[in-house]
Amino acid sequence: IYCFSVPFIDKDTELAMGQQADKEVIAQFGLYSDKNLQLYVNEIGQKLVSQLSDKEFNKYFFKVVDSSEINAFALPGGYIYVTRGILATINSEAELAGILGHEIGHVTRHHGAKQIVRTIGAQILAIGAAIANPRNAGEWLIVSSQMFNQINLGYGRAAELESDAHGLLSAYQAGYDPRSMVDFLKGLRQQAMMSGQAYHSFQATH
Repeated sequence: IYCFSVPFIDKDTELAMGQQADKEVIAQFGLYSDKNLQLYVNEIGQKLVSQLSDKEFNKYFFKVVDSSEINAFALPGGYIYVTRGILATINSEAELAGILGHEIGHVTRHHGAKQIVRTIGAQILAIGAAIANPRNAGEWLIVSSQMFNQINLGYGRAAELESDAHGLLSAYQAGYDPRSMVDFLKGLRQQAMMSGQAYHSFQATH
C-alpha cells in the first residue's frame, strides 16, 4: 500500500504516461549535445534517488534538454528534465541537487498524475487504453497537453512546498548544503522579475 498513490491510476499506467510523454519532450526540445553534462546531471540525480527510503519507481531518468528557458520539470513515472538555460544559472553542485531533489519530490508524491485526475476526471479511466492502443492516440493527446500545461504552471502552493521540502532534505541527506538551494532560488526569483521567466518552484519559495 502506498500512501501517496493515485486513485484510478496504477503505477504501470503512470509509467507508461511518462514514457510516452518523454518522447514528446525530446521531440519538442531535443537533448542537449554535451554528453559529459548529461552524465553529470544523471549522476547527481541517481545519487539523490539512492537516498530515498521509498523510490516509488524502479528507475529514474535525468536529462538535459536543449532549451534556453530557465526551467526544470518532471513527468509521471520518474522522468526528470533540466534545461541548459537553468544550468547556466547554477553556481554549484548543491544548487543542482536542490533542483533535482525538488523534481524527484513531484515524482514520488505523484503530483503530475494527481493533477491529471483532478483536471480530466472520468476520462482518466481511458488513459491506459489510450496509451496501449495507437487508435486511441487522440485521447492520449488530450491527456498529454493537459499534463504539459500543468507542469508549466506548477502544481499549486501545497504541492510545491512539499517538493521544496523534499528537495532540501534530499540534498542534505546526500551531503549537500541545503542553504545553497535557498540562496539559489532567491537569486532566480530576482532574475525572473527582470526576465519574466519563472521556475515553477517560485510559487512555493519563501
